[in-house]
Amino acid sequence: MPLFYSKYIVPFCVFANLIANNPFYTTFPAALPLMFYAEIWLLRKMYLLKKHYRHIVSEVYLLKDGETLEIVYMNKFWRKLKNDDLANLYYIPTLVTPQTDENTKPLTGDLFPEEYPYSDINPTGYAWTKYYRNPNSYFLLPKYANYVDYELLVAAFSGKMIELTKQNTVEIDHDKKERYEFL
Repeated sequence: MPLFYSKYIVPFCVFANLIANNPFYTTFPAALPLMFYAEIWLLRKMYLLKKHYRHIVSEVYLLKDGETLEIVYMNKFWRKLKNDDLANLYYIPTLVTPQTDENTKPLTGDLFPEEYPYSDINPTGYAWTKYYRNPNSYFLLPKYANYVDYELLVAAFSGKMIELTKQNTVEIDHDKKERYEFL
């Protein structure tokens, strides 16, 4: 997670060092307030980035009914501090990507694929953005994580109901799941 902030932390440290030493004191006296405002701007950018990345998904479980997904979020420490849920249940048909028109804000980011197989337009990005219900509700799903079945994941996030038969199901040992829940 700290690597996400590195593009803001490095300039923040440089400006903090310049404010402490102030080499422009005699030649450019307005530099100190400008550097101070730059520090405030960088802090704001880091906060907005943290706010954006709080939606990163760690685990996705399909429940036995085939109609519900359990989504576990990655930032467990901060979620516990804010008394947010570590995992939420979502009914699969509500995860359909919202339709946009001229009156709504266009969906931004590298959008989650709607069909399988998919071609990744931006392979260098960290995560796909999956919008649901409205353009303000979204998840961030890491692109290169270990998912058991990409095809099933794409179908579930496209709003398609999943038919569970005995040959297609994998039982999860809930003792192991609960053991890793608080890490």
